[in-house]
Amino acid sequence: MDNLMNFKQEIHQLLDRGMHSDAKAKIKEKLKQLILEDENSFLYLAEYAGFLIDIGSEALDEEAASLGVKLLQSNETDLKSVVSEQSFNYCLANGMDALYKIQEKDTGFPTLEMIRPNLANAKNYYYKAFIAIDLKEINHLDLQILTNLGNNLSRAGRIIDSIRLYKVVLHAHPGFPQASAGLAYSLDKWL
Repeated sequence: MDNLMNFKQEIHQLLDRGMHSDAKAKIKEKLKQLILEDENSFLYLAEYAGFLIDIGSEALDEEAASLGVKLLQSNETDLKSVVSEQSFNYCLANGMDALYKIQEKDTGFPTLEMIRPNLANAKNYYYKAFIAIDLKEINHLDLQILTNLGNNLSRAGRIIDSIRLYKVVLHAHPGFPQASAGLAYSLDKWL
């Protein structure tokens, strides 16, 4: 597990410096070496898939986001045995959301073909993750789920719903930066 922690730190440093291609190359090399045989190997796979999705979202890298989503979908049962279903659904939603953002950037205007497989599926997986939230005891993952669901709903034109979610987050954690930014964006769209 120390190897995973060191690797995660190395990847985070690369991402913080905007070195997405280097991070992706390191992850793909680790994937080639990974033998899926036990619980630890699936924990590694979950981390690698999550990093690829982060790279896809941050760098608008369709290959990275697609690979992350594919790894999650093709190993769903095994991954859900080592990570919570809430965490799995959140990560898969982030991957689909990244694919939507990439396609939207490339086309300039979302088409029904783009919305259905990516934005709508991302919303469905965010909702699956949302169901597990205890709104009386919101943790950091819950804050991320609520914020990203809000972002998704805002992009889908459901501004009032997104504002409500941002307000829940900001009530639980005043000044949470992603929710503050999402709220500002949604209010600007609404007005």
